[in-house]
Amino acid sequence: MLNLLCALILAAGGDDPVLDIVELTSGKKLEGIILRKTDEEVVLAQGSRHKTIAQSKISNLSGPRPDYPEYIRRLKELATSTPTAPMANELADWCIEHGYPQDAKMLRYFALVVDPANEKAHTALGHKKYGDDWKAKLKSGSRVRWETIQERRFDFSDSWEIQTSHFEVKAAGPLDDVIFSCMELEQFYSLYYAQFQEKIGFYELQNRIQIYIYPDLESFPPQSGIEAAYFDSSEKILRSFFTSAGPDNLLHEATHALLFSTGRELERRDPEFPGWLDEGLACYFEAGIIKTPGSISFDNTLIEMPRFRVHRDAGKKMDGLTRVLNYQKGDFWASTGRVRRYAQSYTLVRFLLHSGNDELRESFFRFLSSAYRSKGSTTYFKKTFGKKTYKNLEELWTDWVLKVAGN
Repeated sequence: MLNLLCALILAAGGDDPVLDIVELTSGKKLEGIILRKTDEEVVLAQGSRHKTIAQSKISNLSGPRPDYPEYIRRLKELATSTPTAPMANELADWCIEHGYPQDAKMLRYFALVVDPANEKAHTALGHKKYGDDWKAKLKSGSRVRWETIQERRFDFSDSWEIQTSHFEVKAAGPLDDVIFSCMELEQFYSLYYAQFQEKIGFYELQNRIQIYIYPDLESFPPQSGIEAAYFDSSEKILRSFFTSAGPDNLLHEATHALLFSTGRELERRDPEFPGWLDEGLACYFEAGIIKTPGSISFDNTLIEMPRFRVHRDAGKKMDGLTRVLNYQKGDFWASTGRVRRYAQSYTLVRFLLHSGNDELRESFFRFLSSAYRSKGSTTYFKKTFGKKTYKNLEELWTDWVLKVAGN
């Protein structure tokens, strides 16, 4: 089995994905990309076709997707330890063996963050040693000193271009900040899937999400005049910029990118999620993320109290439930009421997930599932929650916000 997997890795030239192997009880082996795995079945992509296979007919799964949780565990372990270049290279070697060639290259760069003179990492990246200097090749074919390369990469027109399993990152700035961002994005992908895939049933992404990180605010192209990170669904690019605390709102915007991309992968067309759901989920993840350089975890008990206070103190300006359910994406770029709309979207999502009412929680997941399938309107929301529940929902929500925020 290992020999077959290695052969698939070697055959996957260029940007072609390394395939998974589904071994059937009959002895037959199927190759493809595992899009989703449940206790009952596996969905396998073979080109443009999707094949659903009952678990009772499967004897073994192998490849990058089945091994992905182990990769994330090892990546997080590396980031939270006192990393050394040999440790980074060891994980890079593991990635090569298990079908993550792009992540392996990212980890070679991480080895150079820890030890700029590490021979194994330089050699694996194609760098050549001339005397005491390591030189890397430019796109023009000429070679320059590794120190010079790092200086050039502060210009976005000559930025770092690094791929991971699910992201393609073009970033200008210090190499350590760039690599930490890549590691955090990949862990966030895993986290998002762990939270929602089983309930919603969306698929593994087959196309990487494009991330642009500019060196500073001055070089950043704002959207609608607002100087903050954003995900542009028309271009399918997430744009951010480095601050002293790392990329601006990177994981908040990555939520938008993942919601859009997983919806598109599932329905094979651009999704249209309601504004409150899109922003509410992004704020929900943002509130629960615990981050250290290169590592993230999620604690759903963490609450962003300032947003609750904004909602509590809105008074007569507070929007009713029907208005909130009809928020459009443009409402979050408006000059007035913007902060309140974020707050109410966040508290609504948190209320539906964590008010302690299991019926509301399950109804939220049913609605999210329907929104993934182009049924995210207020009409479908009312239908999902039921007429009786919907009638009392605004009062229950408001009372809960006051209880959490304090009167």
